[in-house]
Amino acid sequence: MKSKTFSGYQRDFAKALLVKPEYTMEEAKKVLDNFFGKEGINDGRRNLDKPE
Repeated sequence: MKSKTFSGYQRDFAKALLVKPEYTMEEAKKVLDNFFGKEGINDGRRNLDKPE
């Protein structure tokens, strides 16, 4: 969680979602992106141009 890749995520939510002891960067990002609805967005903001 110390990587800049995850700087756009709230740490407490990420810790609650990532329940396994270890994840690869790709696995962790996929879990978080699926929950927060981020499809390839790395800056932590929602894409308001994309319909949900």
